[in-house]
Amino acid sequence: MEPNSNLTPVSQKYLLKNQIVFDFIYNPLETRLLREAREVGAKTISGLEMLLYQGAKQFEYYTGRIAPLEAMRNGLMSNLDKLCKI
Repeated sequence: MEPNSNLTPVSQKYLLKNQIVFDFIYNPLETRLLREAREVGAKTISGLEMLLYQGAKQFEYYTGRIAPLEAMRNGLMSNLDKLCKI
């Protein structure tokens, strides 16, 4: 995350096409790690997924209802800039 968004924990030379690369960082959505993994053909998963599903589990735990994942995803995407200022 800022101010270190140009850093990566894994050198691109270790990234392979048959890998799944997950980054916990959600801002920026595509980190350097994810960008470099995508460039070699790996499947990538943004940290936004972890944030979304953590919130979904909390919603279900506290309300006893199934989480509205698409509404939650849309809310995250439309408010990502605000989340990153917290």
